[in-house]
Amino acid sequence: MLCRVEMPLSEQIYGRFYRYKIMHGSTGGRASLILLPFIVLIFCFVTFLTGTGFFMPIALVVMVIIYCYYTLFVKPNSLFRAKPGAALRTEVTIFTDSGLNRSITSEEGGVPETESMQYSALHSAAETSRDFYLFTSPTQAYLIDKQYFTKGSPEELRETLQKNLGPKFKSK
Repeated sequence: MLCRVEMPLSEQIYGRFYRYKIMHGSTGGRASLILLPFIVLIFCFVTFLTGTGFFMPIALVVMVIIYCYYTLFVKPNSLFRAKPGAALRTEVTIFTDSGLNRSITSEEGGVPETESMQYSALHSAAETSRDFYLFTSPTQAYLIDKQYFTKGSPEELRETLQKNLGPKFKSK
């Protein structure tokens, strides 16, 4: 065993993963958060120059701020709460030199969900200051929170991912 990570599934972790997917995963999510404010700012600038009113540009800016806040912070929490029993689950991921073994158990009991995967089966991987994202496809990933390492260290996992994935591993 190279590293072991045991982390609870929580709203905070799910929210970070959701925001990462929007900002780094799909271009549609990124575009909606960048283009919409840009278009509204252009509209407000044109409205301001034509002197047609002061209230409309301010109302639009406030609506865009609310939309971005909702998309990045409120929506992920409501999606997490909608999953039955999500807060009672614990994810244990064990990393070896050749791959990873992942197990999700619930405090409610039942059969744990288990999965094994070789590093070569990963689509890509990324590292941020707080997490590792192990992408199994372009839109699906496992999140590994660095603060929950119970054996090994994030540095050891980084070296292993760099060695096994090469250019498919990005450190940000």
